[in-house]
Order: sequence, then structure tokens, then C-alpha cells
Amino acid sequence: MRVGRRFVGSTLFLTICTVAGDHVPYRPFTIHLDQHYDAVLTESDPLRRRPPLGHEHRWRFDGQQGQPITLTAESYEFDTYLVLLDPKGREIAWNDDEGWFFNAQICTTLPVTGRYTVIVSGAMADHYGSYRLSLRAGHHARPWDEDRVRAYYERGRQWAEQRRSQRAISLLNLALGQFFRERRQWKQAEIYFARSRQVAEQAGFLFGQWAVALERGTMLTDRRRYDEALGELERALTLSARLRAAGEAEAMVRAQLGDLYHVIQKRDLAELHYRRALNLAEQSGSPSALVRVYASLYGFYFGQDQEKALTYAHRAYTLREKVSASQQVRSTYTLAWGLAATGKFEEGLRLAQEARQAAHRLGHRAEEISILTLMSMTYYKLNRLDEMVHAAREAAALTTSEDEDPEPRRIALQTQATGEMLRGNYEEALRLCLEAWHTTESAWLREPAEDLRQDFLAQSKAISVQILRILNALNTKQPSREYIRQAFNFAERSRSRALLVHLAALNRQSRPTVDPELLGQEQQLLEQISAFGRRIVLARSGIGVDVADIGRLKEERERLIAERLKLGAQLRAQAGGLEVSSVSPLTAEEVREHYLAAYPNAAILFYQLGIQESFLIVLTRQGEYLFKLPDWATIGKAVTEWRAQIRRQVNPDERTAEAWRDYLHIAHELYRMLVKPAADLIRGRDLIIVPDRMLHNLAFEALVSSGPDDHGQAPRYLIEDHAVTYAPSISVLAEIDRRPPMQAGKEVLLVGDPVFGEPIPRQSSPSGGADIAKQRGIGERDQHLALTARFQTLLTSLLRNISSWVKVTSSIQANSLSVITDPSRLRSGLQRIPSTRKEVVEIARLARQRRWRPTLWLGQEARKEKFTRADLSTYRVLHLATHGVADEKDGELSALIFSGSGDQGQNDWVLTAAEIARLRINADLVVLSACETGVGQMTSGEGVIGLSRAFMLAGARRVCGSLWKVEDPSAERLMAAFYRGMLDAGLGPARALQRAKIEFLRRGAWPVAWAPFVLIGSPR
Repeated sequence: MRVGRRFVGSTLFLTICTVAGDHVPYRPFTIHLDQHYDAVLTESDPLRRRPPLGHEHRWRFDGQQGQPITLTAESYEFDTYLVLLDPKGREIAWNDDEGWFFNAQICTTLPVTGRYTVIVSGAMADHYGSYRLSLRAGHHARPWDEDRVRAYYERGRQWAEQRRSQRAISLLNLALGQFFRERRQWKQAEIYFARSRQVAEQAGFLFGQWAVALERGTMLTDRRRYDEALGELERALTLSARLRAAGEAEAMVRAQLGDLYHVIQKRDLAELHYRRALNLAEQSGSPSALVRVYASLYGFYFGQDQEKALTYAHRAYTLREKVSASQQVRSTYTLAWGLAATGKFEEGLRLAQEARQAAHRLGHRAEEISILTLMSMTYYKLNRLDEMVHAAREAAALTTSEDEDPEPRRIALQTQATGEMLRGNYEEALRLCLEAWHTTESAWLREPAEDLRQDFLAQSKAISVQILRILNALNTKQPSREYIRQAFNFAERSRSRALLVHLAALNRQSRPTVDPELLGQEQQLLEQISAFGRRIVLARSGIGVDVADIGRLKEERERLIAERLKLGAQLRAQAGGLEVSSVSPLTAEEVREHYLAAYPNAAILFYQLGIQESFLIVLTRQGEYLFKLPDWATIGKAVTEWRAQIRRQVNPDERTAEAWRDYLHIAHELYRMLVKPAADLIRGRDLIIVPDRMLHNLAFEALVSSGPDDHGQAPRYLIEDHAVTYAPSISVLAEIDRRPPMQAGKEVLLVGDPVFGEPIPRQSSPSGGADIAKQRGIGERDQHLALTARFQTLLTSLLRNISSWVKVTSSIQANSLSVITDPSRLRSGLQRIPSTRKEVVEIARLARQRRWRPTLWLGQEARKEKFTRADLSTYRVLHLATHGVADEKDGELSALIFSGSGDQGQNDWVLTAAEIARLRINADLVVLSACETGVGQMTSGEGVIGLSRAFMLAGARRVCGSLWKVEDPSAERLMAAFYRGMLDAGLGPARALQRAKIEFLRRGAWPVAWAPFVLIGSPR
């Protein structure tokens, strides 16, 4: 049974052949028919279940020890499965489709003399019909080229028309469609799939309809047409429930759905389908289904749990002899990949070579490209450079620049370029990388869906890192500023392109004309998806919920996301998509001549991290400079240690002399790695930092420039010498600066002191936030107890149906800076945070002194509904002091939590990043005085997707967010000092934040208290 390739059966008439081979003495075989004289499996046949087989017929023949034979079961009406038993009834050989189309073939040498048994079966319980069984002396495996395939197809079609077998006609067209799909000849494949579906629907042939839907869903996924693929796979999922082999059929569909969601980086949805597919495959016992799922699970877990991934690879390989030829290729390649990835290069290479030969013989171009690329990478590890380049060149030759998925070509070209670079052929390596770049860039421009463009951007970023390596080598060989300028140009083009395009569209204030009804449907879907997101956020409170509803809730959310993906395709077709080609990132020359002209005292630190080595590009008004840094593993390890030391400081009891020395050591080590190479160039300058990967989680301001052993001197932090801002890319900053400034507006919206679980009074206090206890006339302790009881009861009721999301998000929380001490000290969880009232009241006082016009929403007035319905475009500053939640798996689920009530339910509590991005604001500054508002989902090309990015998409020029859970009292004082700098001293946001932090550290505060808040966006 072929999984993800060929799934179905065909048909023929009974003929028993005994033909001698060319080089084997003729010895006639005696065929004994056990039960049936005519070989026709019928739907009513008793099912002798041998998982995963369907109906069975048994035949016997007398054979001689050492006799080579070829057994073939051919059919146009179903997928044949052959099993050969020795005289003692032990299985010695089996096959699914070695004879091509849906034909099984066994070529073997008989081990003993005696009576052998041949079992002919359908590969699934839904398979039955006529077939032809032949037994010949000698080995007669036939290669299948296109001419043989078409001739076979014509014979089968004539047979089917003579016998009026609609099943055969449907399956013959399906098989030919599969043939062309495996060779990536999409147009030809579509023709035969369409014919197969039409006949299957006319004949009411459910299995044929299911198989076409799964095949097309697989093909459309390969072509990156994910909205269409989802439609086909949903159809296949519905049809699978009506088949006899329902569990096996559903397992295959869910495995493909998992692959689709994995490709588009919806890991939670991919995991949902993989888990269901694994359970169903194990229940069915189908080797084909199990191999299909195991191979996918290997790819899914490869990057996060290599040991677990390798276990699945071994399981797939163990079953290789019980599955189809294409599945054998997949299982062998999967284990080869796993072995090579764990350092067993010779073993991996041997299996890869075996898989390559099989893929080439079958004509499976995509698999052969992947295997050749793996072989090339393995040759690299073995330092066999000539073989490395040759294998990569062969892989690239099997691709074209017009392929809808450019990744196989990109990887092959990059691998070949690596080999050429190692051989010292830098110019040839650069040519190959530029070819890979243009291939990926063209695909990025063609792709209308933003989510899918991110994948292409990640590919471009991988290429840009390699280009930087080559340009650095050329620059070392013969120094030239032109090499450095090119390095920046490629690096900048690989960053935050989607954000850049959206900001450009926002500046133009132009919206394409689309069907209002479709827009309404999209808005409704977004709201429903956001509702699930809000439930997920609330589930993080840890309140127990009913496990029984986990699957239903996950599947409902997945259904909504799938609907949004398909609807988005319709909207893009009407609107023509965003004009991505009209928005060009800045070049190094443009940055120096135009952007830095407005910031002559600034220095740009642009980081590009790579597997083998990383780079820092420095741009000032005077020139461009390139520095080589350690690889990302070394940098990542240091950043992880730095965050561990910050986490250690959360607990006051841990703030010891030893902890202080440990922090200074790692903070200086990171300074030495990342900043010191450019120390002379940046002296006395403001810094604009464009981080990469794990550097998004690093507060550069808290790095220490003086070493821990500098003769007892006080440490000197980077913030003491530089005002620092962060940016997704320099082009994004330039696009922000193109916006017209606000007209002398001095409106400030201050939101703080949210409360949870208490009904909202019918009339709000005129003061805009009077104390709730005073309004109700109860004591503070009684009010707290009542609030807590009400809150617990409400959340238990609300979250009973979503306990699974606690598990989904627990790993995220485990990786963040966890709460070690009294939770009331931190702006996390869902307890009330009283210092936020003091914070916003003090900011309001400072604003009034400078004749700004503050608006305060405190207590129950700090509601999400009020915030989203207000005209936010009138406020120059938005300050939100509340709870924040970062989601590292799905950045659009990062959220701010507003006041919630038992009267209105949880929908008025949580504002997700997805909802924020759809707001319209015009603020110079958004301050998110909450936990982890500057972090979120880390992506390769777009940077961090979370709250800060959402507010920039909504129209903010700069966002002040936090990199970890912040202490409530410290945040209150830091924010007050920040605003004093802006309002009293007239400083810009970057300088004001710098002054506030210096004020804190000179009072002896540890970095955990003053370093979490960073400024993202325009430095002006």
C-alpha cells in the first residue's frame, strides 16, 4: 500500500503462467488451486484479517531449493498485495507494488524444496476485483518508463471498457496521475486526476474518490497551494470514514495534514494531526500507514528532540520490507538522514546510496533530489569535497528555476556552493549562491500569502548568511568596501519583508477593493480564532479543566484556521495581493547617504548569525565595517547562560556575591563576543541594534564592557555609554520615519490596575477609577476574599473545556523566566497589580504639569472592549500597565489582559496580538508596562512575532516592551523615571530610557530590575 504516493488498486483476469527464465534450466511448476478456480476477489468474501491486508486468495506450487522465481499479481481493479509462505507456513517475501501501477511482484530464490503458498490480497479492506497471477522461473523485474506506462494504461483502459468496469477506469487514471505527480509534472497529473475523480463519482466508487482527494492534497502541498490542499484533504478525511479500512485511510490523511501544517509553521496543529494519525495507524496495524507516520514524525521532532526523532526513523526502517517500493525509499532515506545527523556518516551514506538507486529506478525526482543533497552534506562531513560537489551538482540538475517550491533547488545550489568555497573557488561559490538567491526571491515575489512568504524569507536569510561568508573570505583576500556593502544589502533583504510591506501599505493608506461580504466573513473568522486564543491565554492560570474536550477544541481551532487560509486566498485573488515588488529594502549606500543623515551620531549594529560563523555589520555615517563572530551555537549558549543569571536575580535571596560575579562574567563575555570588535567605531554614539535569532532575547544595555577582574573597578554597562534602540530591519525604521508626524497632539491614554472576576458596576466612577472597595463599602480583606472566590469559580467554569492548552503552553512557560519568589512582586499570573495604579497616576501628574492631556482608565474601566472601540488614532502616547503573556509557538496568541468580569465572560479580558494588529493607531510611543511584551514567536526572517510587532503593524512608531517577567514595584519606579526624562527634561524616548536605567543602576539595582524594558522602533 503506497502512502502519500499510490494508494489504490487495479484489475486483470486470471492466467497462470509457468515460463522458464533465460539462464535457468526449465522445470515446470505444479500450481494447486486451493479454493477458487477464477481469481476474482469479491466484496462479500470472508475477511481473513492479516493486517493490513483485505480479502485473500491462497495458491500453492511445488518449488525446488535454489530456484529463482518471479511472482506477479496484476490487476486493473485493485491494489494487489503478495505474500509468499515457505513449506512450513513462514513468510519469506511480500510486496505491494514492485510491479508498478497497483501490481505486486516478488523476485526471490526459493530456500528449500517443498510446497509453497502464495497469498493474493488487496492492500486494504476496500480492495477487491479481478487479477492475473503469474509464476515464472528466473528474476524478471521490469523497469517502467513513460512509454511502458502509457502502453500498460491503454491495455488496461481497453480491458475496462470491454468489461464496463468503472472502478478500473478510475484507478487507471489515478495511477497515471500518480506517475506524473512523482515526476513533478503537475499539469499532466491534474488531467488524469480529474478523469479519475469524474468516473469515481459517476460510479459511486468511494475508495477512488478518497484516493484522488488524498493524491491531489499531497500534490497541492508539494506545489505550496496550501488553501487548495486543505480543501482536498478535508474531503479525503470525510470520505475515509465511509471506507472499510476507515482507520488506516484516516491515518494517511491526517499524516498529510500534519505535513502541511508543519510546512506552514503551525506546529501545534501539525502535532494534533500526527498524534491522531499515529494512534489510528497503530490500531490498524498497517505497515504502510505506520511508515508514513513515522517518517513524518522524524521530520517533526528532528529539530527539538533528536533521540525521539531517531527512534521513529528506526521504526520506519524496520517495516521497510512490508511496504511499497516508494515507501521503502522513504523509510531508508529517513534513517539515512537520522544516522548522518547523529554522526554515523558512513552508515548514513550507505543507506542514502541505496535509497538513491531505488528512487532513480522508480523515477521519483523529488526524493532523488533530497537524497542527493543528503549525500552531498554527508560527503562534506567526511571531507570528501569532490564527491560533495558532484552529488550537489546532480541534485541541482534535477531541479529547475521554475519549480513552484524552490527549496530543493536552493539547498542543492547552496550545498554545491559550500563545496566550491571549501575548495577555494570563491567566485563560483558566490555565483551559485546568487542563483539560489534569485530563485528564492522570485518565489517570494510570486507568493501572495504572507504566512507562506515567511518561509521563502527564511530561505533567503539562509542564503544571505552563506553569501556573507563568501564575501568575508573575498574581503579578507583582497579588502574592499564593496564586499561589505554587498554583505549588508543581502542581509537587509532577508529581514522583516512582510512587516516592511505592511508598513508601506499603511503609509499609502490605500486599500484594494474586495467583496464586502468576504471581508465580513474574514472578520468573523478572525474573531472566532481570537476567541480560542483568549481561552488559551486564560488556561495559563493553571485552573483545572476537563481533559475530555481537548481534541474537540483543538480540531475546532484548526478548522477555523483552515477556513481562514482558504478565504484569504479568495481575498488575495480579488485584491491582487500586496504590492511586494514595489517595496525595496534599503542598500548600504542609501542607509549611509539618507537614513543616517538624520541620525549622524548613530551607529547601526546589524547581526547575522550562522551555523559555522556569524557576522556583525556596522554602519555609520562615515562607512561600513564587517566583523566575524562565533557561530550561533556558541552565542546561543552564552545568551542562555545570561538569561539564567537574570532568572537567578528574580529571587532576592539569590542576589549574593557569587551570583553577582557570575552575572558580570557572562555579561562581559557576551560584550566581548558581540560588541567589543566594534568598540572603537561606536564610541560616543547612539546604537541602533538589529538582532538575530536568540539575540532578540538579550538586553544589550545590560552587557558589561569592563571585565570582572579589572582590579576591583565598578562594572561599566553598555547603557552608561550608549542610548540603545532595537529594530527588525533598517528599512522598517526608514518606512516608519516616512510617516507624517502627529500634529502637535498631546493626548496620552493611560490604562492600569486591571481587576478580574468582579461584576462591572452599572455606572463608572466619574474619577475614572475610584477604589472598588470604597464603592461597595466593604473592607479591603473582605473584598480580596470575595474577589478571589468569585474569580476561582468563574475560571473553573470558563476553562472546563480547555485543559489541554495548559499542557500546550507549559513548555513555553518553562523556557521563560519563571517566578521564583512571591508572585505578587511580578506582573504575571492574574492577580491584581496595585502598583500600576500608582504608576499611571504619577505619569498623569507629570503629563498635566507639562500641559499634556492624560486620559486614565483604571480598575474596571481598564476594559478591552473600551480600548478596542475607542478612537486610538488621537493619542500620541499609549501606556498599558497590566498583565502580558508571550507565546513562543504562535506569536499571534501573545496577549495583554484587561479587566475582566463575571458578567461579560472571558472575551472582554484578553487582547491578542492578532487583534492588536487590526487596530488603527497613530502613536509616537506605545509603552507596554507588563511582562514579556517584547518577546514572542521567534522566526528566521521576520524576527519576533508578538505584541511589539502587532502594535507597529497597527501604526505605532516605537514600542517599549519587556524581555522577561518584570517586578511590579521596580517597573512602577522605572516608568516614572522614564516619563520624567521625556516630560521634564524634554529627552527623546531612547535617551529618557537610558537616563532612567542609569539612575536605577547607580542606586545599586540589579539588572533584573532595570534592564527588561527595551525600545523597539524609530530612534528619533
